[in-house]
Amino acid sequence: MGLEEGCGDALQELEARLQGENLEDIYDAHRRLPAAHRRLFGDRPALQSTWRPLMIALLSAEDRLHGREELRAYQRDRLGRAQSETLLAELFPLPSPSLRHWHYANVAAIPELATRTAYHDAWRARRITLLRTLIAKRQPPVIIAYGARSHEDYKRMFTTVRWTPRFDDWCETSVANIGGRKVIVALTPHPVARGNTNSDWETLGRWIRREARR
Repeated sequence: MGLEEGCGDALQELEARLQGENLEDIYDAHRRLPAAHRRLFGDRPALQSTWRPLMIALLSAEDRLHGREELRAYQRDRLGRAQSETLLAELFPLPSPSLRHWHYANVAAIPELATRTAYHDAWRARRITLLRTLIAKRQPPVIIAYGARSHEDYKRMFTTVRWTPRFDDWCETSVANIGGRKVIVALTPHPVARGNTNSDWETLGRWIRREARR
């Protein structure tokens, strides 16, 4: 789970991303996008920079090899696919190129989209409630929520859980009981944040594996 879906600067790409369903196979979603995005799939896909560390953690949690070819195969066939074990979700619903960009003030005469701050203020509580409800309903076994500036928002999706700093304070973790089922939660830096290493994500994966076996 991240802050929001990324996108390019072109309004055509923004429009294509907004045409999707609420829940969608990631390959089907990318088929609407410009051809450059299709390089993330195919026989030998380019590894996507945000997905790559997350896949290292997931494959490490399953005690599986996670070299470049294993990561390519997982990205192509399993990550965010309709029949797979993974879901990519976002705290806020609208795609954006970066935190410095805000296209929506120019394309929609809606007061709550006038600025990014207005948008966050209008939608933060509603999105947290929605995601909390979905987590309670689906009870996913593992949640990795990334981006340090969003950690406090992520925490509001859970109640009465204890958060523990781990791995030299690199992340915070909790093992929640939701509807009688164990849900392992890790709040991490953004996967492309400066200072992250493959070892950090491998360590997280091994911790998830140990907790899942308890």
